[in-house]
Amino acid sequence: MGNKYYKRRDLIPTVVALVALSVHFFLNKEPIYIYWVGVIVGQALRVWSRMHVGNHTRMMNLNVPELVVTGSYRFSRNPLYVSNLIVSTSLILSLNLTSVEVIPLIMLLIWNWKKVIEEEEVYLSEEFGSSYDNYFKSVSRWFDINEVILLLGSIKSQASSQIEHTGVPAVRGNEIRLNSWIQSIYSDKWTWIWQYLILSIILVADLTLNLI
Repeated sequence: MGNKYYKRRDLIPTVVALVALSVHFFLNKEPIYIYWVGVIVGQALRVWSRMHVGNHTRMMNLNVPELVVTGSYRFSRNPLYVSNLIVSTSLILSLNLTSVEVIPLIMLLIWNWKKVIEEEEVYLSEEFGSSYDNYFKSVSRWFDINEVILLLGSIKSQASSQIEHTGVPAVRGNEIRLNSWIQSIYSDKWTWIWQYLILSIILVADLTLNLI
């Protein structure tokens, strides 16, 4: 299948952001700031996921040194893309656009990340074989609410719970090595800059219009 979508995974989200902002300013809409709560939730999920998966997902080519099934990867095979979807959808909704404008943009984002995920799934199956296949069958591509409930209700260790719920042994052994929060945020610095640039543009433009 290759990785043509993976290499260009940021292109469509960038275009969607520019289109959404353009429509927002052209129609002179007032932002709905309550949706920024979704941005915070999505960013928290991203940091948690990055603490487990490390920095290799920032590369232009698929290169996964080890299969990660801990943390947020217990209830989603793609928590980083779930995070992207939560943040992007929240930002789009905050622009106060109509459903006719919002739905195509969100559907385009879902299509983009679905194509990227499909390429990753082929690569991971070839790279890790039955370990990934077992994980693939046990954990949802997007979000598994049943797994979240089990996670919240469990008092067992993260490593033993992982084996019980995903059927995949901990690749890193019983000692789970996590990156620090600061390292996780720093490794995603361009994503954070891009997101907060958009938030700043929305906020400054709204304040400016209200002062005029």
